[in-house]
Amino acid sequence: MPSSVEEDLREVSEEELLSNWKERKWNWVWYVAMFLVFIVIFYYMF
Repeated sequence: MPSSVEEDLREVSEEELLSNWKERKWNWVWYVAMFLVFIVIFYYMF
């Protein structure tokens, strides 16, 4: 399994890496927004 995963990583192109980075960046922004909303709800509850 590890060898096949390494081969897949070697075959990944730069464009796919950039698209994955953009998706991760948007996911990070989404998680931060959800975390801020959670803090606001927690603040108003207590």
